[in-house]
Order: sequence, then C-alpha cells, then structure tokens
Amino acid sequence: MRLLAPLTLVALLAACGPDHPACATGKTLCAATCVDLASDPLNCGTCGNACPAGVACGQGACSIPCQPHQNGLGQTYQDCAPLGSFGPTAALEAAKAWSPQGGRIDVACVGTPANPDCLGWMRGDGTCGIWCYTGTLMGNVYTSTNATCICFASAPGNWN
Repeated sequence: MRLLAPLTLVALLAACGPDHPACATGKTLCAATCVDLASDPLNCGTCGNACPAGVACGQGACSIPCQPHQNGLGQTYQDCAPLGSFGPTAALEAAKAWSPQGGRIDVACVGTPANPDCLGWMRGDGTCGIWCYTGTLMGNVYTSTNATCICFASAPGNWN
C-alpha cells in the first residue's frame, strides 16, 4: 500500500510538464491547448463543443450574434431584437448611430404636445430625428431641420 501512493504521485506529476501544460486561471486544457470555454467557438462551454458557422460563443453558449439594424436615416446599429420589433432602447441606439453627440428631447407628433411613443434626438446643427416605436407611427422615422422636433404627416423613411 505504501508503494502505491508514491507511484500514484509520480503518475500525477507526469501529467504536468511541456506535453501537458497547466492553464492560467479561467482557462481549461482542451486537446493540449488552454482555452476559455466561455468564448472559444471551437470549445464552447465544454471541450470539443464547436459552434456552427456564423454562430458565436458567449458565456459558454453558442448563440447568434446581434444583427445590424437600419436606423432609417442611413446608419446601422446593433440590436439583438428581431427585425420589425421596436422599443425605446432600440430607438435610442438608432438615434445614437445617427448622431453620437446628440441629445434626447421631447417631441410632438401629429398634433399631440408630447408623444411618449417616439424618441426625439437633436444634433448640434439643429436637425432633429424622431424614431417612433409604438402606436400608429411605429416604425416611422422623421427629421426636422428647424430646431424643433415635430413629426410630419408622412414619414420620410422606416427603421429597424
């Protein structure tokens, strides 16, 4: 029994060395290479679990990355929501893609004094973009060049 313990220790020590490297914290040894199972697309979550083409590995799971969406004014933004879905977060990202240095302001749409269903974004040149995300104006994007944020009767474009 005493002879078995030293042999077991020698076998364990032999598993380390140049052919079997020790991995840094957060890495796992897979096929003689240290990988991050949380982000490695060839070893996603577990060794040998490869994500299919076009699918990313994030937090140890294969998933389709966020897709680019159109903001209706010529720019794109990243959004994980399906195409054709709208919301205030997506509207804000669409506005920031149009003018990163702009700022949010209240908007008036179709005769209403303030429309909580639309997001207004003013650029430094006085141009305002308006992204509507619910109600009858949902999916419409408007621009105004007179330093006000007013939706017009017809939308110049659609977004998302």
